[in-house]
Amino acid sequence: MNMKKMPLISIIIPAYNAEGSIENTLSSIQIQSYAKDIEVIIIDDGSSDNTVFVVNDFMRSNNLKIKIFSQMNAGEGNARNKGIELSNGKYLLFLDSDDILIAGALKNLIYTSIKFDTDIIFGSYKKIFTHKKERNYFSGNALYNQAELIKYFFRRQITIGIGNTIIKSEVVTKNRIKFFDFKAGADNHFFRELLKYIDSGASISSFIFGYNITEGSVMTSRYNKSRLDSIYSVHDTKKSFLISNVHVDKIRYLDIFLINEVRGNAIDYLRSKNNPFSEGSIDFLKKHILNNMPTNTNLLIFFGMKRFFWLLSQLFFYISPKTFIFIYFNIYRRRGL
Repeated sequence: MNMKKMPLISIIIPAYNAEGSIENTLSSIQIQSYAKDIEVIIIDDGSSDNTVFVVNDFMRSNNLKIKIFSQMNAGEGNARNKGIELSNGKYLLFLDSDDILIAGALKNLIYTSIKFDTDIIFGSYKKIFTHKKERNYFSGNALYNQAELIKYFFRRQITIGIGNTIIKSEVVTKNRIKFFDFKAGADNHFFRELLKYIDSGASISSFIFGYNITEGSVMTSRYNKSRLDSIYSVHDTKKSFLISNVHVDKIRYLDIFLINEVRGNAIDYLRSKNNPFSEGSIDFLKKHILNNMPTNTNLLIFFGMKRFFWLLSQLFFYISPKTFIFIYFNIYRRRGL
């Protein structure tokens, strides 16, 4: 009987009107050491441009194993869920349609996975800004148990996410982990949920991918209420953790994640206003953003060796958000930050 070899990695890419970037993304996968053991699953999410044509043209001239599935526009989360459903690999890697894998990325991730047999492996990455220089985000070489992963991720001391992380697919499928339809914060919501079922993880210092920041996205455009989803997604995570009886010592670090989202929403909202301290702006801030601040937070969670000054700023904002905002707009904003 001829048994078909299953792929080692399934790379899932939602694509919406990605004709100008998808070829570069696929080319960066083609050059990987494990290219023969990769299946690429592209979910065309109702594109109105030539995305499908570009992918088909790439398939004709390259030997990369690609599946393309077209659907009516249903959003990025839905597209990723469809990709999980269609995947067969031992590991999952999620990419956006304008991300670029760094040469050797998969080799370094797989080597670490085989060596330590962890459920997730993540590495360093780059943010590439329109008309700006790249910004590097470094991960060290380390091993983590579940409690450490939750603590450090919730305190934003490690980055587990789209592009820089491979996951054992059985963890996702066995526990039916899905992307929710949040307009902001959906990726972090998925990975927070994933950590409930992870036994161990590893990080590597090698760069894995380049992450393009597109002007006009929900996270970078002028503020709109969809941005509040990044806050609501954290509330949903806490509810999920409580229902699953996750120990309170792990859940308590989620307050820092929530405070950071509240702070980011507050600053971005006020920055979008010509008069940030008008009565209307302050009223919106109180009713829709600051009212999401956690209560009775254990202040000990703010202290630790890594990113101490960042954690201190979260503590400052938690204790006195009005003072924090006043200082931001009257000192830092004048410097163009």
